[in-house]
Amino acid sequence: MPFNDQRVAKALEIFIHRNEKLQRELASLSQHPGGLYVEERRQQHAQTAYLNAVEDHGTNPYDFALRFLARSPAELEAMREERRHELRLQTQMLNA
Repeated sequence: MPFNDQRVAKALEIFIHRNEKLQRELASLSQHPGGLYVEERRQQHAQTAYLNAVEDHGTNPYDFALRFLARSPAELEAMREERRHELRLQTQMLNA
């Protein structure tokens, strides 16, 4: 699940903060008398909205996250290169 990655989790927070419609939807879920699972439903709804936006942009959850976290195009490219490096290391470890 991509939300276990701290960058994606932080991007999800930013995504929620910048999306007023999603904030209203999450607030209405909080008011629902659904019992014990309200927070889990809110989290699941926010994650689904994030993944739908990822799909709408034709990218993946990790690159979409970097777009939210980067403060400039140069920083975005540096973050992408760092991610590619991490993926290479993971692949090498799996193949070892």
